This record gives sequence, structure tokens and C-alpha cells, in this order.
Amino acid sequence: MSKTLKNKITHMGIHPFLFGVFFIISLFLNNIRALSINEIIVPLIFSIGLIGGIWVLFNFIFKNKFHASLLLSLFVIVFFSYGHTYLEIDHFIINDIDVGRHSILLIPFVSLLLIGTLFLIKTQKKLDNVTIITNTVSFALVLIVLLNIGMFNLENNFEISSDKNFDSPLTVDFIEDLPDIYYIILDGYPGYHSLKLSGYDNNEFYNYFEEHNFSASKNSFSNYRQTYLSIPSALNMEYLHPLAVQDNSQYPRPLHILGNENKLMSFFQSHGYQVVNFDSGWSFSRDMKYANLQLCGDNQFMNSEFIIMLTKTSLLNPIYVKFFENDKVQMKLCVFEELPKINNRVNEPVFVFAHMLLPHPPYLFGPNGEILPPKNLDLESDLDESESLYLDQVTFANKKIISVVDQLLDSPNPPIIVIQSDHGSSFLMDKSDWDTPDNEMILERMNNINFIYLPSNSDIIYEGITPVNTFRIILNQYFGTNMEVLEGKSYIFNGTDFEDVTYKLKNMVD
Repeated sequence: MSKTLKNKITHMGIHPFLFGVFFIISLFLNNIRALSINEIIVPLIFSIGLIGGIWVLFNFIFKNKFHASLLLSLFVIVFFSYGHTYLEIDHFIINDIDVGRHSILLIPFVSLLLIGTLFLIKTQKKLDNVTIITNTVSFALVLIVLLNIGMFNLENNFEISSDKNFDSPLTVDFIEDLPDIYYIILDGYPGYHSLKLSGYDNNEFYNYFEEHNFSASKNSFSNYRQTYLSIPSALNMEYLHPLAVQDNSQYPRPLHILGNENKLMSFFQSHGYQVVNFDSGWSFSRDMKYANLQLCGDNQFMNSEFIIMLTKTSLLNPIYVKFFENDKVQMKLCVFEELPKINNRVNEPVFVFAHMLLPHPPYLFGPNGEILPPKNLDLESDLDESESLYLDQVTFANKKIISVVDQLLDSPNPPIIVIQSDHGSSFLMDKSDWDTPDNEMILERMNNINFIYLPSNSDIIYEGITPVNTFRIILNQYFGTNMEVLEGKSYIFNGTDFEDVTYKLKNMVD
């Protein structure tokens, strides 16, 4: 390396900016199948701008650009690595001490910053060679991540559209009174048999729906055990696991696209419906492409899944939990409050979609709606305590859903109402291998709820209907389509392929 080039590199001091970019793009790479590249633009601009401002300040204070840049890099590394460390050791117990608490974990991180600051203030060394090494390392890290992102995009250059992937005709005859339609998904709500494994009696809840003329089978099963497959499958009325096998990944990007740009919402929007989506706080159901109205997502800055992940994996984690986790409480309460009021907002017929992470963790509510403290937010707590908190949220969800349904049915023209869960619970999954699941694991996870109310012709809903066929039948009956009713199947991924467990499940409940 020539002396001139060496001097240029040492005087650049760009490693704080490179480290900032590295942590952001590496987090994106780790979640690339579930995120859009657009989500990292604002964090990158904000991060580079903030680091630039601090870099100018440190240079002014230190009067030494090498020391200023090295200290700033230390701050950047500590800032972005703290949350990762916290999430890894949360609830880790040593000698009856929870070392994963912020009050304990902050000590070594703050100490590192203090020691580094004191060293750089007192040292008389120029540290230009250290700067060369740090620049090189940070540049290499950024380059490696960018190459991996590029390789992923080259290997997964796909286009997904409902027109290209589905050939079932969607034609509709004119009908005078288009029915309002409410599609509510309670994420992780256990089915009747799934709850029995935990000793929870849910007969009262099922009796309510039966008394109100809902189809309410206790032997209902989801098509898949994972949300990223289950919901897109229901919204596109197709089995989608071949896409997961083709993509050969845990969270295939095509399924996220199909969830967001789904066939069902496109159909309703094109036939005069106002499509209403409630912000779920999760992935593609945060902000649906075909929704005319998005509700209950008021915090737009923290409404980016990537920004939330970035915040929770940084030194801002304790601040996020204290000030923003409450948004999750308000988001869910907002859905229950606003669902029955949609007709006050919209004059046209509506298709309302509400995907709620309830009773799925985080644990926010007690059985009577009590707001739980932040220490109960995580799933990785004691298993017995976790199960108890989960069942409390089942009780809370029951009360709120009954209240919503009562209001929806109290109308001269009651709507179509579909209430399902994407899958059951997962208490037995804690230390179990899904490559070789036992029967109880399969039953617990696949048994879901499936309550369907039709204002007329309710006899078209048959025993054993699965979510993939729900709207095929509804569209055929109410909109004159001629969609084939598919065979109801349930699949689990066994580590190499998707296994059909339909008959195994039926034999367990017969």
C-alpha cells in the first residue's frame, strides 16, 4: 500500500458510518424473506445522519479525528449490539439471579463505554494503524452483507400475482343487497381439543356460537401450523405449501407477498366493496395492499416492523418496552372497539379483515382485561406460567369477541361473520422436535376454531370445512362464482417436506 493511499485511508475515519450501515443491513438480511427493501431506507438515512452529527461533535471535542472516530464506533457497536445480547440472555438464571434484566446487563455495556472513553481521552498514541484496521474490518462486513443480499435477490427473482398463480374464475352476478363480511383471525387461538390438553373447558364459548346459529365444529383443523402459510392460504383460497418447498426457506417471501396482495381482498374491492384492514402489528397484515381503510395503527413511526426490530435489538430496547409496548395494548383494544362501528364510517358494503395477535403472546391482558406488567411480555418465561398467561388471554379474548358479535348481529341486516384461528397453541412445542412430532403435538397445534355465521343458507357449511374452502363456498353462494371446493387437508412441515396429517387428526378425535 502506498504512503499516499495509506494516509487517505487513515484520514477517512469512515468506520463509524460503516458499522452503522452494517448493523442495519445485517438485520435486514436475517429477515430478508419477510421484509421489503424499502423498510431500511429511513433507518439508514436517519442512522447515517445521526452518526454524522455526533462525528462532527466528537471531532470538535477531541481535536483528533482518529480518537473521535474510534470512540464513535465503540458507541455504535455497543448501541446496536445491546438489544441482541438482551434478547439472547433474557430470563437466563445464574444462582437464582436473572442476569437478563436491564439493570444488570447495562453494567458491562456502560462500563465498556466508560473504559473506552477514558482510554481515548488519555492516550497520546495517534492510533492511525488501528483506524486502518477498523476501516478495513467494517468495510469487509458491509461488503459481505451486501453480497449476500445481492445473491439472495438473484436466486429469488420471482414475481407473484394472483392472476398468474390462480386460474379459478371469479365472476359475479349482480345482487341487490351485498352482505357486509367480517373476517376475524385470532392468532394462536387453540381449538376445543387443543384446550382440553391444558384442562381448559371452553364449552361455554362454543355454546354461545351454536345458540347464535354459527357453524361451530369442535373438530376443526387448520390447513397449516404456521401463520405465514395459514393466513395467505385462507386469503387466496389455495394450498400454498408448494411455494414454501420451492423457496426452500423457513419464511418464504412469496407467501408474504401473497398474504398482502391477496386474491380475496382484490375480488371484493373490484366488486364495489370497501375493504377495511385492522393493523395487526405483524408482517403483511399490518398494511394490506387492497385495503381502502386501515384502522388501529396510529403510531406510524413505530408501525414499521423493521424499525421495531431495530429498536428492540439496540440500546433502546428498555425504552421501547416502557413507552411503546403499551401501543400493542391499545392496538388490540382499538380493534375490539372499532369492529362494530365500521358501518358508521363507510356507506358501501364492507369486507373487514382483522388479524389479531391474541391470545398469541405477548401476554398483555389478564382474564378480565387487566393490563399486565412488561415482565409478562415474553413467551420464553417459565413454561407453567406461560401456559397460565396464555389461557388468561383466551378468557379475555372470549369476552371481547362475544361482545363484538353481539353488536354485529344486532342489525336489521346481519353480516357474514367468519371467526377462525390460524393454528392452535404450542405448549407442547417448547422442547420438542417438529421433525418427528407426536400425536399430541400435532393435535394441539392443528386444532383451531372455525365459527361461521351466514344470514341465509347456513346449511352450506359442512362438518370438517377448513379455512382454504371457507370463502370458496361463500363466494359461490353469495356472488355466483363457480369455484371448486377443494379437499380439506392439514399439513405440517417435517423438516424436509410437508406431511399430510389430515387422517391422523381425524382418527384422534373420532
